[in-house]
Amino acid sequence: MNNSYAIEEREFFHLTYQNVILRFSESLIKENRFEEAVNYLEKALTYDHLWRDGIEKLIKTYVLLNKTINAYKVFNSYKTSLHNSLGIKPDSELVRLVSNIL
Repeated sequence: MNNSYAIEEREFFHLTYQNVILRFSESLIKENRFEEAVNYLEKALTYDHLWRDGIEKLIKTYVLLNKTINAYKVFNSYKTSLHNSLGIKPDSELVRLVSNIL
């Protein structure tokens, strides 16, 4: 039995979900509903803890909340997960973002 169709469908819905969460969190941020944006992003990241765009948006939202410690913790957790899962480091853009926060 060929499962490629199911895998493609799963990937499509996964990416769609992430896109919806990003857009929705951006809407919440524009309305100054930062805590709600954090909740949605954190929930989405429980399904994919290596979701780079979600990590970046969560870090930026914590900064808007003046919770830089939380932003730094998110980055460190992501950095550790990347290393443990894939043996790689975060990209330079994300490293620069976090460096500018501190």
